[in-house]
Amino acid sequence: MLDKDHISICRTLIQIGTAYGNLGDHRKKKEVLTRALGISEKQHGKNHPNSLTILSNLANANRNLG
Repeated sequence: MLDKDHISICRTLIQIGTAYGNLGDHRKKKEVLTRALGISEKQHGKNHPNSLTILSNLANANRNLG
């Protein structure tokens, strides 16, 4: 069983967040990506490219929410 903060879970959350965004549910996208960001920052650090990409995707979700 994977730890709840395993990087594989982070990748899955990113994919789920992308799917929510494609479906137009930006609130759910934001919720899922926020969780993914926490895992990524814990595993890689705040300045890692993966964490920064998730942060960028979160900004897009916020923009789409107004």
